Amino acid sequence: MTRFLSLVHLSALLALMPFPALAQAQGTRSLTGLAHNVTVGVKGGVTLNLIRQPDATYSLTGIFNGNLAGDVTATGRAPTFDDGTIACAEGHECLLFDGQIALDSRAGFANGTVTMFVLSLDMDAETSIATGVYHIGLLPGFAFEQYGILSLSLPIS
Repeated sequence: MTRFLSLVHLSALLALMPFPALAQAQGTRSLTGLAHNVTVGVKGGVTLNLIRQPDATYSLTGIFNGNLAGDVTATGRAPTFDDGTIACAEGHECLLFDGQIALDSRAGFANGTVTMFVLSLDMDAETSIATGVYHIGLLPGFAFEQYGILSLSLPIS
């Protein structure tokens, strides 16, 4: 008989796995790299800080430089199938985040300009590389939402 692990059991198991990005319970890990806004064709640096919570959810804070200069705050979780099993390739940690980005004058916006921010992040334990896709909401002066990709390095433990 085949038994599938529930999300609760799998989350506990994942917390014990030696994954360089988030192996420590409730630890903070910084990921740094490049954000490429493919909607408007510009690139800039980015730093994301992930904090693993006791309930296996995550908090995300980050700083974007360039045309999206501002601060990100979001909450995240692992993507799951209807039955509760985690939907991510073996050796990877996949996370989904929902939150907001507060832009400022460095990006040419009025300080306090806020819009939605959504991120899907795939962290590869073997290569210590994280890849993400982000989506931001409407901004003043733009008649469209924007999308981009992140190429990030994971810290070596």
